[in-house]
Amino acid sequence: MESKDEKEKRREDFLKKKELRRQAEAKTTIQIIEEAKKRFSTDASKDFFLKLAENKL
Repeated sequence: MESKDEKEKRREDFLKKKELRRQAEAKTTIQIIEEAKKRFSTDASKDFFLKLAENKL
């Protein structure tokens, strides 16, 4: 049977991994937005990608 400390450590590790995963997804989304801004010069295209990103974040 696990001790209380072991359970707490596992829980902390899980939360750290979850946060890192969330940050990686947010970073990827931001990179997509930046790339879209470079590729698409029209305001309508930029608005589309910004709305898409807002829904994803």
